Amino acid sequence: MNVLWNRVILHNLGSYNHAEIDLLDKGFCSVVGENNYKKDNALSNGSGKSFLWSALCYTITGETIQGLRKNLKNLNNPDDNTGYTAVDITVDNDHYVITRTFAPKSNLTIVKNDVDLSGKTFTESEKILGEQLPALTKELISS
Repeated sequence: MNVLWNRVILHNLGSYNHAEIDLLDKGFCSVVGENNYKKDNALSNGSGKSFLWSALCYTITGETIQGLRKNLKNLNNPDDNTGYTAVDITVDNDHYVITRTFAPKSNLTIVKNDVDLSGKTFTESEKILGEQLPALTKELISS
């Protein structure tokens, strides 16, 4: 299985308000974090470095690398009640755009080669995603 991570979007996830990161053809990257949260005067190291990669894992598996499944919304942004992650990946010769919404309610959208495969319910969509990408587990993504 050949996986190309093309793009990740984080919206109100962890410490992110909104970020869209192009991952295609970046080679080895160094992720440097800078905490701009004024309330703690940047004394903590919570800049979101690991949550960038957790967004990939959460979108595919429903769980972050740290094991979180709930309470993912950025509490520093009370004016925006929405929260979602999205990944654009190519697996072998198939192109997927997967969007997992966690606020205000859970939803999962799976688009493969421009065809919407999403189920009628969230649970059905999770089953379909597991059937489409069974090898992309939390353990594999976090490694």
